Amino acid sequence: MERMDLLDWEHPDISVVAQVDLLGLNRSSLYYQSIPPSPEEIRRKHRIDELYTAHPFMGYRTIATVMNREGEDITKTPSDALCVKWV
Repeated sequence: MERMDLLDWEHPDISVVAQVDLLGLNRSSLYYQSIPPSPEEIRRKHRIDELYTAHPFMGYRTIATVMNREGEDITKTPSDALCVKWV
């Protein structure tokens, strides 16, 4: 059981703030809703993965340049962020 499951939103005596403090959680984590990646983002990740697997010496700048030449509208920052996740 996770600590988040122990939280009782309707407890009459202990506020949510106090419960979060006792459980050692951040209040912001209570309200965070993860968003699944879009099909476009998944496609780009797969393409970056293909390029990096075929050419592991290529850095994020080169990968972004290759993808831009292929017609992608990608900046270096997203390709850098995706490449860093693999390293």
